[in-house]
Amino acid sequence: MDFLNYHYYCHGNLASAGSLKDIPLNRLNQKDIEAFHNRLESTPTVANRVLAVLSFVFAWDSKRGKNRLFKGVNPCLRIEKFPETKDNKFMSLFITRNDLNCRVKLNG
Repeated sequence: MDFLNYHYYCHGNLASAGSLKDIPLNRLNQKDIEAFHNRLESTPTVANRVLAVLSFVFAWDSKRGKNRLFKGVNPCLRIEKFPETKDNKFMSLFITRNDLNCRVKLNG
């Protein structure tokens, strides 16, 4: 018996066993997704985007009807997102085309 199966049978879930790719799809649950989301807490924007993508994939799969890969309810639902702070640094680096034309004319 490998580590993941051993961990699952001993603890009842795989939330702390490893990455999501190591969890069989038929055993994946909300606790696993939440644990994965919490591991990304130091980068809240990334964590929230990953959660959004996972939720999108499970929603897409639920629309497949008989060909669904995941048989349960979307495990990403009702997982609280982390608060995000707006980063204004990017806006200060943005140069419009008009700014560039003015600089070329002034320097040229």
